[in-house]
Amino acid sequence: GGDDAHEYSGGGTILTAPSLLLYSGRPYGGLIFRNLAIPAGATVTNAYLNTYVESTLYDSPNLTIRGQADPADFTETAYALSSRTKTAAGVSWVATDFGTGVKSSPDISAVLNEIVGAEGWAEGDDLALFLIDNGAGGAFLFSAYEHATYPPPQLVVEWAFVTSIDVTVPLD
Repeated sequence: GGDDAHEYSGGGTILTAPSLLLYSGRPYGGLIFRNLAIPAGATVTNAYLNTYVESTLYDSPNLTIRGQADPADFTETAYALSSRTKTAAGVSWVATDFGTGVKSSPDISAVLNEIVGAEGWAEGDDLALFLIDNGAGGAFLFSAYEHATYPPPQLVVEWAFVTSIDVTVPLD
């Protein structure tokens, strides 16, 4: 549905594919993660995206991962992914022939910290991740939420939450 999509270079957006294939002809993929338990004020110390890679023909991502806070559902309107405002922080994911199965992205904590550190973030909010082809070759095929056989993408996040307490101690 509206929680994952890929966009063709001509702007057409597909919401119902069981898999997302990213390469120069489909340069944008998007995933929305709902109701995240990351509290306001937390610092993300480690984060990555797990995807199930379906084919050794398309197992060479050459992407940048960016994010968006509080995203609207994806739609099938033209340029529905590329036209969105994204984080300034981006993380490159470049690998060659890494095989099939569950594969983890590099650490994307910089992307998540920009989102959860922004004014207005609250525990239970949603965020989107965009996988954007770098235009330097490579193709990446992974299962979407709707896939009947393979697991959906998974966002794994570790964070620290430090509170400070002012204590006044009377001098004797």
